[in-house]
Amino acid sequence: MFPMTATKMLTYNNRRLVPGEDFEAKSQRDLKVLLATRKAKAKRQTGEVPAPPEDVSKKIGAVTSTPEEELTQARAAYKEKFDKQPFYGWDVATLREKIEAAPETT
Repeated sequence: MFPMTATKMLTYNNRRLVPGEDFEAKSQRDLKVLLATRKAKAKRQTGEVPAPPEDVSKKIGAVTSTPEEELTQARAAYKEKFDKQPFYGWDVATLREKIEAAPETT
């Protein structure tokens, strides 16, 4: 048996089902047909996920900024240094390269 939820009005196994109603498909073939015609969707079964190991938790906690934050910071540094907007196609490495290659102004 395959648990499913109706997404459209349909008749299955001599029952009239309305959208949102749960039922069970009798065979793998019925499951495939109902999914292909988008008359129903498979219900997800919930399960327990164990906590990650301690070393993984430490690595996750060690990350201080996301790549988006790093890019935003590099763009801000470029704008401060050159007083103009950087090209938005540049990545963090290119921005840092351009900032370091610029002559110092006093």
